[in-house]
Amino acid sequence: MFVLIINKSKIKLPQILIPILFKYFVFTFYRKYNIKLNFDFRGTLSKYDIYFVDNNYDGNDWCPQFSIRTCNNNKSIYIHALKFPEELRTKGMGTFCINWLKLFSSLFHYDYIILGSYSPAFGFWLRQGFSRITDGDETYVHY
Repeated sequence: MFVLIINKSKIKLPQILIPILFKYFVFTFYRKYNIKLNFDFRGTLSKYDIYFVDNNYDGNDWCPQFSIRTCNNNKSIYIHALKFPEELRTKGMGTFCINWLKLFSSLFHYDYIILGSYSPAFGFWLRQGFSRITDGDETYVHY
């Protein structure tokens, strides 16, 4: 597992703006990469699962997807998936998603972002500023 402790912004945005920021993410991702992600919001403004996915992607691999949910009594964000087909990797899409999530987490005063990862992606998460949690360290993980 990996964790990133969030530097909270001086201003905390009201939760009512959460769906607007999700729509803004979809819009800016499309403008930058010409990939239209649909999003599915499940839950409430304080406890939610959100899925960004391009179900129309016509490739030989899985479709582009980014999904997150709140955890730890809604004080943290868990990255459930950040997947791009092989032909779309190394174009900055993953970094774009994580930079947006860092800003989002800061503006809404989440404590940290956590995730699980396969070993081939460890370098990506370390470059994004995440720290690896050793086995048995449950400090950040309370679903």
